[in-house]
Amino acid sequence: MVGQQIQYFRKLRHLRQHELAAKIGVERSNISYYECGKYDIPVSRLQAIAAALEVCVCELLGEHQGCSPAAQRRPRLRQPKTL
Repeated sequence: MVGQQIQYFRKLRHLRQHELAAKIGVERSNISYYECGKYDIPVSRLQAIAAALEVCVCELLGEHQGCSPAAQRRPRLRQPKTL
């Protein structure tokens, strides 16, 4: 879920993986692994990603409760339907 949110907001900001990686000081492959869910994301790194994407950490976690009013108005990422 967190990885999908990172990818959603990254694409919303028209950033490529390598651009986001440069903003937070990691390799592009790390961003790919985060988005695919292959790596656990340390809290400090999650905070850096949120800052680079100009969103709240709670938005990356898929939660809007406790976020700023502006964040609460942003549309949520919809989960794909499972069969």
